Amino acid sequence: MKAALWVPGEYAGEGLPAGWPAPGKNWEPARGAESVRRAFDLYDLAVDAGFDMLSVAEHHYGQSSIVPSPFVMAAALAQRDSDVKIGILGPVLPLSNPVRVAEEIAMVDVLSGGRMVVGFFRGIPIEGDRLRRQPRDQR
Repeated sequence: MKAALWVPGEYAGEGLPAGWPAPGKNWEPARGAESVRRAFDLYDLAVDAGFDMLSVAEHHYGQSSIVPSPFVMAAALAQRDSDVKIGILGPVLPLSNPVRVAEEIAMVDVLSGGRMVVGFFRGIPIEGDRLRRQPRDQR
């Protein structure tokens, strides 16, 4: 049986307003670091349990996922374990330069020793809308 795990990297903060997007003013670096540590702890448990693939996904402005660059997380995962496949559920192509995306995929594939699995997405409209506006115009 093949098993994969996706850990969204949920923000470990409390008191965030309900809904999406999460306001940037609520970001606390210590809680952000704790959120990433928790995500890596879950990935480590999955490896210990025999999962075949660890997955990351690109999401923006959400308290339920703090991974704006799946390539950064994938590269970190590739260095933590040398056996499992690394899946990127994204990148969101309409928000990216396709040549840069191809280069980043190739770089993480090299870092992982050829363990990359990539799926492409168009994203959801609200994320694209938020990224196309200037930060001063965000609600």
